[in-house]
Amino acid sequence: MSTISCGDCGRPISDTERTCPYCGFPVSMSINIMLSNKSQQSGTNTRGSHNPSRHVRTITNKNRGRAKSSSVSHGKTYYSKQASKRGRVRYGSKRSNSKKYLVYAAALLILLLVIAGIIFGIKHCGAGKGSVASPVSDSSGYTYYAYSKDSNRLYRLDENDEEAVPEKLSEHIPGELLLDGDWLYFTSTDDNNAIYRVSTDGSEETKMVDASARNLFIESGWLVYEDKDQDYEQFKIPIGDVSVSSTKPAENEDHADSDGADDGNTDQNAPDSDSKAEDSGNDGSSAETTPGTMKVNNSKLPWNLVLANSNNILSESYDDKVTLGFMESGKKVDKRITSKLAEMLTAMRDEMSRCDITPTSSYRSVKVQKTYFERAVQKQLDAGLSQEEAEEKASENVARPGASDHNTGLAVEFNDGAKSFGESKEYKWLKKNAHIYGFIERYPENKKDVTGYTWEPYHFRYVGEEAAAVIHDEGICLEEYIFEHKSNCIK
Repeated sequence: MSTISCGDCGRPISDTERTCPYCGFPVSMSINIMLSNKSQQSGTNTRGSHNPSRHVRTITNKNRGRAKSSSVSHGKTYYSKQASKRGRVRYGSKRSNSKKYLVYAAALLILLLVIAGIIFGIKHCGAGKGSVASPVSDSSGYTYYAYSKDSNRLYRLDENDEEAVPEKLSEHIPGELLLDGDWLYFTSTDDNNAIYRVSTDGSEETKMVDASARNLFIESGWLVYEDKDQDYEQFKIPIGDVSVSSTKPAENEDHADSDGADDGNTDQNAPDSDSKAEDSGNDGSSAETTPGTMKVNNSKLPWNLVLANSNNILSESYDDKVTLGFMESGKKVDKRITSKLAEMLTAMRDEMSRCDITPTSSYRSVKVQKTYFERAVQKQLDAGLSQEEAEEKASENVARPGASDHNTGLAVEFNDGAKSFGESKEYKWLKKNAHIYGFIERYPENKKDVTGYTWEPYHFRYVGEEAAAVIHDEGICLEEYIFEHKSNCIK
């Protein structure tokens, strides 16, 4: 029996052992290492007859740990050159490194798959806050919503039945969702925000508009939206006619139509506003100046009191003075009023239960207003009217460029500009509290002879807290306030 050095850990072991009792390394392989090192040190010809290593069998995976050396150590103790230098031989380290690299590669692959899954989920399943429509409910107790357990597709649920199960209405994912009678209108986030219409029972579904749409709302039989691909220009389509293949630009952000709806910029019941402009457009001597006929120098008025009506036209250059910010609904107003508007709406919602208030119509540039008015005039010209007659007729439905309160960036309308808003608790709250935040009811009841427009309970305008308090307390309108308190700005 002889003592040799383990080829792995370098400790002395008996050559009669099969494996190293300390690290389990095969003894036969240790003998191989020892003889190889001895041969290298002595420079002996490895093919010589006295080379003991030629009697050593090759170690394979099958006989590893079982092979025995036929050579004899003659009672001497041998230590490997590597063991003497480093204390142990790193035999088989190449195999260990290969396993380590495989583990790293597998971990990296798993990480990439997880990241790809997250990206796919966000893109195709509507993941993330605000990516899918908010639920809507009807009077019969049904709620319509994006069902998260089915990739946010459109479903409905009967809230009156505790055992009811969700019913699928559409394979599409709703980004914005509107309910109108027996129909649901929504933008499909999985179809580039195209507009779809589906019945509330899911029996009928139609693609209405192939556009990248946003900010949907319904008014007076029209579905109105903004097209992202058309620089967010506003369009409308009749909701009762899904066969219409092309939409037309909304001539008016508030969509006055044959039913007589108006927005404070367009009033077919107030043609006298133009005649007032003509009377006051002489030298001022033909009629006494009144709040309804006065012309003001807007450059002298504070920015929050700028007046736009048929007697006071804003030029296209005014567009450059307006710095826009976004309301909660995504529409734009003058950036300086966004915080006050948000503060007012937050206070209302905090005080009222089930508050239903949404800002809809807002800023429209003078340049865009001009485009809408010219289209309306052209229609009248095509009908055979003269230029003067066409402009007068068109002004009954579309405000002249620069004559719209919306051109100031300080006006906002709520809940799609519906007259019924005047009967709501939200309107009563605004009537009582809006002045606290600097807002007034722009076109009050019984002020048509001054403003030129009939009552619009949904149309509010920012004038600043000081002016709003006076207007509220005295029960007057903006024109009367300027006439009485800013007379130095009247021409």
